[in-house]
Amino acid sequence: MGYPAVEHYRNLAHQLGVADHTTFTGRVPYQEARSFLALGDVAVAPAIGHRGQRQDPELYGHGPATVAFDTPVSREYLGDEGIFATRGDPIALAQGLLRGLEEASNGAGRRRANLRRIAIERFS
Repeated sequence: MGYPAVEHYRNLAHQLGVADHTTFTGRVPYQEARSFLALGDVAVAPAIGHRGQRQDPELYGHGPATVAFDTPVSREYLGDEGIFATRGDPIALAQGLLRGLEEASNGAGRRRANLRRIAIERFS
């Protein structure tokens, strides 16, 4: 659900051979973001930006397990339920995605439920 440069990332996914397994929605109206997040098997939040570049923390409570770089903002939003990768390490991020996909294929819904609880308790 990222923006801008959607075409760049679509082309990159095609070059890497993962386009058939990836959806780039582009800009999504805020009111619809929860519905899109709820569809995923695993979410990735690779931002390392400053506090002003945050996502809405309430959105994390509507999606699947989330893989993020280990930053203070990610820890604040995800608590102990995030799948954290070493900051700036793309290999660690990819390994986190594999872990999240493995958990999703095993039917583990614990992270999703706990992320929802965290969002309600901390940010509603």
